[in-house]
Amino acid sequence: MSVLLALVLALVAAPSSAAPARGATAKADATPWASAAARAKGPGRWKRELERRRAILAGHRGTDPAAVLALTGALGELGGEIEPATLAGFVQGVAKDSKRHPLVRSFAGYLAARLAEQKGDLAAAGTQLRAQGYLLDWLIVGPFDNANRAGETTAYPPEQQAAKLAFDRDETMVGKLAGEPLSWRPWDYESLPRGGYVGFDDLLRPAEQAVGYATAWIHVDADTKAALHIGTAGPYAVWVDGTEVGRGDAYRAPDPLQDSHPITLRKGDNRVLVKVATLENMWGFFARVSTPEGAPLVGARVHVELPKAPHTSVAPSSSHTVASLRRALEQRADAAKRGNAALELVEFYRYTHPFDRDDKTASQRAAQVDATLGSARSALLLAILEPDPNGSRKALAAGVSRSRKREPALHGQLLLELAWRERSLGLEQRYDELLDEANAAAPDDPVIELALADRLRERGLPWAALRWTESLAGRHPSSQSMQLALASALRELGRTTDALAIYERIGREHGSDRGTVAARIDGLLELGRADEAAKLADGGALAMPGLPEAHAEVARLQQANGNLEAARDALARAVALAPQDADLHARLGRLLARTGAREAAVASLERSLALKPQQPDVRDLLASLDTRAGKDLLARWGVSLEKVGAQPTPPAWKGQQAGFLHHRMAVKVLANGLTERLDHRIIRILDDRGVRSQAVQAYAYDPAESMVEVRRARVRRKDGTIEELGDVRTLQLAQSGYRMYYDQRLIQVGFPGLRVGDTLEVAFSRRDLAARNMFDEYFGDVQALSGTEPRKFVEYVLETPADKPIHFNVEVARATNRAGTVTTYRHALRDVPGIKPENGMPGWIEVAKFIHASTYATWDDVGRWYWGLVKEQLQVDDAIKGAVKGVLAKLPAGADEAAKVAAIYEHVVRNTRYVGLEFGIHGYKPYRTTDVLRPPLRRLQGQGEPAQGHARRGRHRQPPGARAHPRPGQRARAASVAGGVQPRHHVRAEPRSLPRRHRRVGRAPRAAERRSGRDRVGRRRRQGRQAGQDSLQQGGRQRA
Repeated sequence: MSVLLALVLALVAAPSSAAPARGATAKADATPWASAAARAKGPGRWKRELERRRAILAGHRGTDPAAVLALTGALGELGGEIEPATLAGFVQGVAKDSKRHPLVRSFAGYLAARLAEQKGDLAAAGTQLRAQGYLLDWLIVGPFDNANRAGETTAYPPEQQAAKLAFDRDETMVGKLAGEPLSWRPWDYESLPRGGYVGFDDLLRPAEQAVGYATAWIHVDADTKAALHIGTAGPYAVWVDGTEVGRGDAYRAPDPLQDSHPITLRKGDNRVLVKVATLENMWGFFARVSTPEGAPLVGARVHVELPKAPHTSVAPSSSHTVASLRRALEQRADAAKRGNAALELVEFYRYTHPFDRDDKTASQRAAQVDATLGSARSALLLAILEPDPNGSRKALAAGVSRSRKREPALHGQLLLELAWRERSLGLEQRYDELLDEANAAAPDDPVIELALADRLRERGLPWAALRWTESLAGRHPSSQSMQLALASALRELGRTTDALAIYERIGREHGSDRGTVAARIDGLLELGRADEAAKLADGGALAMPGLPEAHAEVARLQQANGNLEAARDALARAVALAPQDADLHARLGRLLARTGAREAAVASLERSLALKPQQPDVRDLLASLDTRAGKDLLARWGVSLEKVGAQPTPPAWKGQQAGFLHHRMAVKVLANGLTERLDHRIIRILDDRGVRSQAVQAYAYDPAESMVEVRRARVRRKDGTIEELGDVRTLQLAQSGYRMYYDQRLIQVGFPGLRVGDTLEVAFSRRDLAARNMFDEYFGDVQALSGTEPRKFVEYVLETPADKPIHFNVEVARATNRAGTVTTYRHALRDVPGIKPENGMPGWIEVAKFIHASTYATWDDVGRWYWGLVKEQLQVDDAIKGAVKGVLAKLPAGADEAAKVAAIYEHVVRNTRYVGLEFGIHGYKPYRTTDVLRPPLRRLQGQGEPAQGHARRGRHRQPPGARAHPRPGQRARAASVAGGVQPRHHVRAEPRSLPRRHRRVGRAPRAAERRSGRDRVGRRRRQGRQAGQDSLQQGGRQRA
């Protein structure tokens, strides 16, 4: 209460100001922020970090490769937090030190170029990067397909050309999108200045599950031994004049210091070809050429013009040694007897990300170092690199204990990190305790102090929090994070004009990054100053003229400003930069429709749908603009309630409660395997039981991947009158604790007032919304054609592209349209009796009539497809080898193969636990076998895939009787069409010779559970990709 009273008195006594005068003093006991300011007499977090890095330089003189640790992560830790001139002087001092290792000097030059980008001096930045040997001019082409990672090893046309030493800049190629021609296009640094990073995902669409190529020529005046340094966001391969010089297979965050390869450049022009793959994260690379020692290659010139005299023979292979900071630090760590060298290697791993995201080499090395050194710094690095949250938290706790007496500043930092972890678990009281302890340990740490101010805001004291943030900003005028925190606090309290003044000052002093510009634009729009916001966006587009999103943002703000012509021009520029971006075409189509240019709008919308068919909103808009557009499924396949409802009740329905007069399920398959569906039901009510059972009609769906509309909901009374009675509502099917994994919902249509003799009609339309088909172009469908109610007429209709063959378990009628583009399959049944459920009856799918459609014809096709999805998850490590060895040691000598497999299976099911949500959490992939047997996952996850891993280690083939396994109960009839593994299906070994109690077959997750989980993972990955791009631009802020 005393603290609250002091805060209130302070607020009453002194009005707030946006920027208090520097040097103002306050009594130490007047307010919490004044007290904190009185205690914060140290150098602070960022000056302390700068001194730590200077000490690294002092301790690693000459050509010591560990000196690079003074530079790695410097922009992320210090950029925008200390005076720009101070940071620039620090990195330029290393770049100019001729006694330093050439690679260390080069990296310092790279950072200096990034700082020049911050100031908006692109000419100086480009000159610096080119002087260091970075390749900044390219021709790029893509995307090509990388579904199931197959594109990593597929030789696409650019690769085939390179092998033949051929190149045709105007050649047209076919890529990931069917029917979409690809050709080489230029990429240059001045249009997309990201510190030398070549981003395929800036221009090429789609940017997921894709492969891209980039090519350029390096001209030298004499035969030269050189080095090619490359950092990529995904698996890559590099060729020089048709000879492969390097390859990698890691999905990671790109960094210029990742890999180095020897190359031989012959006199004249040497063609370099780079191939990079992506799944769902960043997609691009850094490339630098140097001498073998790492110094800039003097006299080399990079260009994209076709040489007049290209080499006619492949380049010789290169085996000379080239310098690599990573290799040097690894060799030193392996040879050193003390742990400091290993700690330096872990520091290097932390910032350069050389391994795959799923690779645990860095975290395992960090754990070894921490066990050896037992220092607070080693604990912090382990906490950062350890992927397991519990292990990371444990490392933080150890670091807190070790730093308590000797390293107060690091102690405070560790306490703050631990406090945030505790808060994420909902432990608010523990968070408060750790935060106060952190402030007591490091009172000069502004990040800790800002957390204290935020706590006041969260506790309902926003004005007090503002005063504290003002105090922090005044004491740290060079800190961009403190200034941004103040601007955010001002905006929350309605002082947007003051916040804009801060944003403008940040832009002058530090350069304007995308985040700051976006906040400034939002502030201007809040004040109704759309014209100024549009001018600011124009400046951003001028700074990055090759970025489609920059022009799309100009269009958005020009629309807000009412300047539709300028908005149209900006969107046209964006479309020209990314012609295969379906979203940009859709936005342009909407804008054109708004301006009254109907024909142009129709063309843009049709182009958008051709690139991404699964856009229901775009399809609806197109239908409203173009009367020639194709009718939807209900228009094509719907029937008249008046005609069907007038039919008499079949005599065979005597004693039934209700029956379907008509039930048609129509499905339209798009080129990528996604669908539009119609479920049209007309039901006759025969008695009171039918009123109760049919009064609510329902349809389940997942809102993350599809949308459902109720197209018809009405009742035909016995006297022939028709009434609109449908009452629509949506229900959550998933319990609250599971909604983070999937979001299954049920749309219900209630028919109040339903009577005996009525005929109800309901039609549901479902359209997929997912950005892509989770299983590439696979399509599979299983639909029941019978149920508890009799059916007078039931039909399944399937429309597919003519080039997509579909296989069925029943006879179907097939017809192709005149254009030869669409094939329609139909299967109809009449007078289908109802099924009366009985106790102990076989599985429903074994007694009911159903139709099964699938892209695949045989189980061999299914096996190859599924293996492509999960093969990277089935790995063998020491834990699996040890488990197999232990299991087999217990068997009698001479045990046969079946006994060994049974013993391995027994071990798996007793030491792991199947969780149906596994596929929902991870999309369509199971956990890696190497993770399942590791605590704490060991007792939480599925048993099918570790059994496969064990069997592989035991050198056994799949046991006799193992089979591709549909969901439980779907056996006998499913075998008639081996093709269709539904999203809810999975493949696993289940030896029939095992006792039934060991056939632990849990409920396979619903399709929606798994796809929703994948979509959420996909969204996080896309957010991660954008965050990675923003981090690249953090050191390359543009003057807007």
